[in-house]
Amino acid sequence: MELEPYPFEWEVWDRSALLSRLEKRPDVLDRYFYRVYAELQRHFEREELGLMRFELDSETTQEWVQADPAVLEFASKNTHDPDLVLDVILRNHGQVETMVTTIAATVEHMTIKPHGLPGTGLLHSQMTYRVSLGGGTEGSYITRCEPPLVVRGHGLERCKICLHDTGYAWRGSVRLSLTYGTGKRLFLPHIGLYT
Repeated sequence: MELEPYPFEWEVWDRSALLSRLEKRPDVLDRYFYRVYAELQRHFEREELGLMRFELDSETTQEWVQADPAVLEFASKNTHDPDLVLDVILRNHGQVETMVTTIAATVEHMTIKPHGLPGTGLLHSQMTYRVSLGGGTEGSYITRCEPPLVVRGHGLERCKICLHDTGYAWRGSVRLSLTYGTGKRLFLPHIGLYT
């Protein structure tokens, strides 16, 4: 006995492909899998931050210059220990609200450079998240976001990050990262600093 060929094309989906398709069609999930919907729903709720803007905040940062706007390198204007304020916009690509809970600044590739006598820097009061750079000493410096930055599902949120305790007479790179949700990290681009 010979089997007739099946008139439809078909393919086998693995777990991730099935979950991805069901995520796009919650009506199918609700209709055919109602009893297990609550259990499965946790697989479809996700939080995923992306970076929309990361640049020098020129309104509040007067002691730093950026020679080329396309390059994340900043030089201080011969000022001792100036604050560096960065303007950041985050996008939540997920469906659920998430909170940024910490910001880490890691100073890398630091070298001492000859400099004149340090001057005095003006500090401006700002409503920002402040992160120390430990005077430019290599290492990671973490600060808690109080209050946490809430980024709603499919929404945008803007904040400023003020790098303080930047030190004097060194050059190197700094990498910022944000911890959000259930311990996920969003790494921001490297920036070069010359103090």
